[in-house]
This record gives sequence, structure tokens and C-alpha cells, in this order.
Amino acid sequence: MSSHVTPRRVLQAAAALLLVAQGVIHLDLWNGGYKGIPTIGTLFIVGVVAAFVLAMATVASPRRLVLAAGFALSIGQAVALMLTKTNGLFGFQVPLPFTNVEIGAMASEIGAAAALGALFVVIHGFPTRSPRATGSVVGATPAPG
Repeated sequence: MSSHVTPRRVLQAAAALLLVAQGVIHLDLWNGGYKGIPTIGTLFIVGVVAAFVLAMATVASPRRLVLAAGFALSIGQAVALMLTKTNGLFGFQVPLPFTNVEIGAMASEIGAAAALGALFVVIHGFPTRSPRATGSVVGATPAPG
């Protein structure tokens, strides 16, 4: 096994560390009182477990589903934070301005999504389009008729 640094390894490490950061922040908030908030408390602890599991899976086996799940978790948590700061989510609303913890959470969520998206492209590449303006993906079989 080669020990040199590659873009893939850097992105795997960055994505995993940012997912762990999300999990740690959410676990701290959950322990700090969010566990007592109906629905939100449950979602926080589910997010913590998911973040830790996906961080390990990103390093061990960065398959499409793992990367997509980590991306969805990260974006979902960022959107949920924005909703709680504006309209509320499940009857829970936190007033503006953003706290330092919320800024850290948002940074880890957006950072993880960016790293996971970049890792996806490094490992799996972009789907390529046919030079013809058919909208079909190269290698796809055209529909009959």
C-alpha cells in the first residue's frame, strides 16, 4: 500500500474530519439541552450517530451511497439550522443572530458537503454527455422507437 498523499486521501480525511466535527457539535448541543426538545432531540442524536458512521465509511469504503448519504446529511443539517433561525422547524425556533457554535456547525456542514462532493468527482468522475445535443449520457442505450 502506497503512503504518498493523493487528492483522494486528502478529501477522504477532510470529509471524515468535518463529519466528525458535525457529530461532536451536535452531541454537545444534545447534551446541553436539545435532548429534551421533542423531535429535535431525537433528530440530533440520529444525526450524531449518522455523522460518526458516515465518517468511518468515508475513509473505509467511499462508495457512491456513502458519499451521497454524507452529502445529504450535511446539507440537511445546514438547511435545518437555517430553518430554525428563520421560520422554525417542528415548532422550534432559535432567534438570530448566529452563535459561534452555530457558525461552527454551519461551517462543518458546508465544508463536509463540499469535500464529499469533490471526493465523489475524484473517485467516480462526472457523467459525460454525448457531443450530440440528445441529452443522453455516453454509453447509454437509446430508447427504442
